[in-house]
Amino acid sequence: MLKIETLERMWDDSSSDCVVKISPEDMWWSEYRKAICIKTDAEEDDRVIIPFEEISLNPNFNEKYLTELRLILSSTIAAVIVGVDSNGYFILSRKEFLIRAALETRVDRIYSARVQSICNWAAFLELENGALAMLHIASVSQGHIESLKKFLPVGEILRVRVLSKEYAPNYWIRCTRKITKKNTPCRVGDIRRVKVCKAKIPGEYLCEISPTQTGYLYANNGEQLHCGQLVWGSVKKVFDDGAASLELIN
Repeated sequence: MLKIETLERMWDDSSSDCVVKISPEDMWWSEYRKAICIKTDAEEDDRVIIPFEEISLNPNFNEKYLTELRLILSSTIAAVIVGVDSNGYFILSRKEFLIRAALETRVDRIYSARVQSICNWAAFLELENGALAMLHIASVSQGHIESLKKFLPVGEILRVRVLSKEYAPNYWIRCTRKITKKNTPCRVGDIRRVKVCKAKIPGEYLCEISPTQTGYLYANNGEQLHCGQLVWGSVKKVFDDGAASLELIN
């Protein structure tokens, strides 16, 4: 719960960045105000709000865009104090915070990121500095992935490298998991933890040794594996291109 006294002090302090964090249990959507209302220690339940136009960078965001609104309301978010009206009511902007975070994000830098949502062709991430980014399926892994939703579940923490930033219309940041082309060479007999990408034929799976290194995993005991599953394998053969053949270890 935010304290009005703290917000007033932040707003009056010219050196403050005026950024506040808001947890899901402390905010709700007000159809009447057309805004996200924030719980505070004030008697009024709408003393602090994020107006509709200050919620998202998405240029297509509107009142019918319920999927994104539900996602925002179910996550801890950050917002910037951008104004105080004549009645002492605070106006916050999530959009302003996201713009600031995007401007501070550096191309080619490696960030920790959390998977926020998934579609068939991309994962949408929150970088460690709060900026939002997109990870295209082609930048996820060297191997072909059967299901991105299974391979990168919501909430998973990744390390990504920023490829580019576009400032129009919505400060788009593009990332890759293929951080480096320098892989740790596999040797016959090595034990490696791999991630299943897809089934090729019964008992044979395409897997990821690293985001830029592919493996072929054999489950000789007939065990059924699924996309995104982390398992251990013993390296049986190494190919010239750096790929490896592995046998599943139970």
